[in-house]
Amino acid sequence: MKAELSRNLLDLALNRCFEAGEKKTSESVTKFNFVNDVLNLSTKGAYTYFEEKVAVIKCDQNFSICLKTAQVLDFVKYVSCEKVTLVFSQEKNSCILSAENKTKLVLQTVEQDIDDFNHSAYDCTFNFKDSNEFANKLKFASKFCSTNFQDHPLTAVHCSLDNNCMILKSTSGPSFYQSSLECELSSPFDFYIHQKSHTIIKNIFAIFEFNKCSVNKNHLVLENDFAKLKIFLESSNSTFPEQVTDWLSKTPDCVVKVSSHELLKSLKFLNDVFSNPNVVIKCEKGKLSLECLESNSASKDYIDIEELQGEAESKYSVKLFVDCLESLQSPWVSLNFIEMNDKFFLCKIIADKTTTLICPISS
Repeated sequence: MKAELSRNLLDLALNRCFEAGEKKTSESVTKFNFVNDVLNLSTKGAYTYFEEKVAVIKCDQNFSICLKTAQVLDFVKYVSCEKVTLVFSQEKNSCILSAENKTKLVLQTVEQDIDDFNHSAYDCTFNFKDSNEFANKLKFASKFCSTNFQDHPLTAVHCSLDNNCMILKSTSGPSFYQSSLECELSSPFDFYIHQKSHTIIKNIFAIFEFNKCSVNKNHLVLENDFAKLKIFLESSNSTFPEQVTDWLSKTPDCVVKVSSHELLKSLKFLNDVFSNPNVVIKCEKGKLSLECLESNSASKDYIDIEELQGEAESKYSVKLFVDCLESLQSPWVSLNFIEMNDKFFLCKIIADKTTTLICPISS
């Protein structure tokens, strides 16, 4: 059984398989299924399934084998040629990869089931005007997920579909993220997606975007004419905690409009100079100041502001504040300080369709 493939096409496709598998190099396995001059590649990860179609130059008959992804990928990257030949011996359960009869690699096939799973109806289908926007916002939302279930139960990103809009929410307890993007959808639906999903989505669909999405209670599917990525969903409560979203509706006691670039510049300076710093942010007498104090060092910086209404003072984690500002991707932000009790101000940071919330640190 013999097939000839474009080395470049195989290289790109196997890279996407490897990204989707999200396993250790030695464990990742890809199924090569040759059907009617088309190669269907498929692989499974810890919480994903991926398949992609690759055109075949020549194939003498249909056949299917499983090989370790990294071994084939290393060979394809090593050789410099236009096409790769694959010869499978069913009797020996082995496969010979060759490049223009100059370089050869013999591999044993792997016994593994990599067929699609959970064939079930979907509760909602939807699509975005820009699929990259979904991946980018999912990336920022993942920064606000809890990394430890014991610290906070929400370790995934909550996605809510309704009124031709998707709202993404995540929280780790001390911080919160919410953003929205337009989409066309068939019906309302809520789900939680694994916080590492954005990396896989970005790496697989960096060149050719997905144009169709489907979801049910078990998995999310992103696909186009050539590929399909299926992601197992996280099991959690279908609704996001109301306590967090209720805070967003509270009237702020102090509002500051400031350049996110200048504020980030100052915060990153503190992060470089001090170890795990906390910063006291003061809004008073028409000025915004940042103060940081450690055992033998201290810093104070005044930030130019566009406008200021009210007064506030609280201490925050520099790292969390930087994450909040970077996730907004806006030249100007509005800092809304909400006093929960004496000298305990929540900071709600707003820019366009994105809102972040950070809790202060007790002095």
